Formats: sequence, structure tokens, C-alpha cells
Amino acid sequence: RLLPPVRERAHSLRIESEGLVLLDIREQEAGRWTFAQPESLVGEDVDTTRFLGRSPLGDLLDRVDSLEAIGFDAPPAGEVRAVISVGWTLGGQRRTDRIQLFEPGAQGVPALSSDRPGEGLLLGPEVLALLDPLQADCLRSTAPLEVDEALWARLEIRASDDSVWLLEREGAAGEWRGDSLAGYEPGER
Repeated sequence: RLLPPVRERAHSLRIESEGLVLLDIREQEAGRWTFAQPESLVGEDVDTTRFLGRSPLGDLLDRVDSLEAIGFDAPPAGEVRAVISVGWTLGGQRRTDRIQLFEPGAQGVPALSSDRPGEGLLLGPEVLALLDPLQADCLRSTAPLEVDEALWARLEIRASDDSVWLLEREGAAGEWRGDSLAGYEPGER
């Protein structure tokens, strides 16, 4: 493993890629997590709601915890492409560990861990999924949003299995038409 297990002890997670902060979340008082980046989500709550024992935040931290080296080499050279930083508590002391990712190659993703600074690591391609800029949106709270329904003309829902449901209407007073969602058949009102 790249880091000691952090899921239960993490208090921050930051993912940077090519100079941009894709995700920066931090634990506040009483276990509440909020966004520090991206700018569009600053101050909003991270979805930590547990469903069947799982939560979006727990799932993401599990993915960081499960990162493993598939090989070892000399420390990589070149530009750092991305950095994953995890702040966590060990023996009552707060610390931050970093994993630096370099340009992927045919064998995997070369990396350096702050836990093993003199040793190059080779990671599998699953680490690249953590660099998806939509990661922040997946952690956004799904609590009902206040919206002005008169401004809505289209609603598109994309599921994790790549299926898409679409609801549309013409004008503010038009009736909704859409796919088989909530009992509607395609084209039915």
C-alpha cells in the first residue's frame, strides 16, 4: 500500500493535476466535511450520508486507501503531473502524506510517496481515475436544491451504468415529457 489506512482518520484530501486543484475537501467540527476547492463548491457540504453502510466520501477514501504499488524502480524523473495529498491523524498527531504522479508509461504510472521518498513506485492505471475533474461533483451533497422551476426546460440524469434519462418541456408552462423515469414511458406526458 502507498499509505497506511486513512479512511477512518483522514481530515483532508487534496488532488491537484497539472497545476489545477481538482478537489480540496476538509473535515470541519463534528465530522462535517466541506469543499475548499474547486471555487464553484467552496463552503458547500461534502456528501457523507451513509446508504447501506457506504457514503460518497467513504468510497473515495477507500479508493485512495486501496492504491497499491505494482512495481518498484528508481525515483522517477521529469515533471510531476499530479499530486494526491491526504491529511490524517496517526497516534494523535496530524500529518500530511503525498503521492506524486508522473507521466504514465506502458508499464503503469510512475510515482513517489512521501512515505518512501527514495524509492520509485509504479502504480496501476486505476490511480488516473482519481484525477477525473468530475470527482468534486460526485461528492457534492445531493440534498434538494432550491430552484426556480420556471427556469427549467430540460433535466438530464446520467447513471453510473452510462444510461441517460431525459425530461424536457417547451416553455415555462409546458408539460414535461421524457424517458421512462418515475413511471413515464418515452414520449408520454
